Amino acid sequence: MSDPTPTPKKMFAVFVREVHVQKYLIEATNESAAIQAVADGEGEIVEENGMEDSHSLDPDLWTAEAV
Repeated sequence: MSDPTPTPKKMFAVFVREVHVQKYLIEATNESAAIQAVADGEGEIVEENGMEDSHSLDPDLWTAEAV
């Protein structure tokens, strides 16, 4: 026979892994060189805190912790 008392709920913080897109400006000879220069830390962020949401990763990659 099962216990009819329901399990109490708790509050959780869920950390959703997301992908964002940040635009940089860089002078370069071609697209490949531009990408490499930004990967090397060069370039200027177009808008501070101007990231665009792209998508969320699979929920299997999310984590949660009780708060």
